[in-house]
Amino acid sequence: MFYSGIGSEAGASIEQQIKATGELGWRHIDLRNIDNVNITDISDELFDGVFEKLSNAGIEVSCFASNVANWGKDSRNPEDFEESLEELERAIPRMKRFGTKMIRGMSFRTPKDEKYITRELEKDLMTKMKTIVRRCEEAGIVYVMENCVCYFTQSYEHMDRIRESIDSPAFKVVFDPCNPLMTDNRMGKKPYTKQVPWEAYRRLKDLVIYFHIKDGKYVKETEGIFPEVDYKYPGEGDADIERIVRDLLKNGYDGGFCIEPHIANAYCDRKEDSANNDFLHYQFESYVDYGRRAQALITDIHRSLVSD
Repeated sequence: MFYSGIGSEAGASIEQQIKATGELGWRHIDLRNIDNVNITDISDELFDGVFEKLSNAGIEVSCFASNVANWGKDSRNPEDFEESLEELERAIPRMKRFGTKMIRGMSFRTPKDEKYITRELEKDLMTKMKTIVRRCEEAGIVYVMENCVCYFTQSYEHMDRIRESIDSPAFKVVFDPCNPLMTDNRMGKKPYTKQVPWEAYRRLKDLVIYFHIKDGKYVKETEGIFPEVDYKYPGEGDADIERIVRDLLKNGYDGGFCIEPHIANAYCDRKEDSANNDFLHYQFESYVDYGRRAQALITDIHRSLVSD
């Protein structure tokens, strides 16, 4: 078992990300963005510098938190699918340099207008997902699909279908217990209810090899892709983290726990605050505090299991 974190939530620069990891005493990091650009998109020159600095610090990269097939990409647009394939191809040699086996991806945007959700769309989208997973398998890496607000995690039935349809050792899940709180469970007739973290976990648990620590409380719908969520420190929201982590550990889970606080950085990284020193200090300190709280929570759960 190990701890990691999506470093760009501690700071935009690799130096800040390394510093936060060191403050926590951790030896792993997830690479998402460097200077607000995804790790698959930064220049070769910048990547070389990132590789050197992490290697010198003795920090391993657990996962590339890529934008492959994410909620910003529409599978109906051929260019979005091609962009995902290109991102994957750029990621593979970079992952091999680090010895990283997992690349985080999703399952494309869910059309907001349900008239576009058809059997033909789903069949085409499943084919695209299988193409991505097959390329990962060929490269010797694992595609860990996050249960974000995307097509194949829009309902428990969709989760069942992708789990049953993609039979590959290169297809696994990184489970985020907070995401179900803001995701409609599109089953039956409207009005839909939101998903329940425990039930979403139960549907996907046989594929979970990585786990995000993120917590919060649903607030309200918005005009955008995501509802408003009040993000909380681990154990203080409605994501049922303790129950799910307890079940994971009880069943022999020995993988990583990766913090994705969203306390300062809801929905990735905030370029508009890059020159705000007060925000940058809060971003760094809240990330480190979040990591310490997450580790303490998991340690307590583990101890309670041992004493049972």
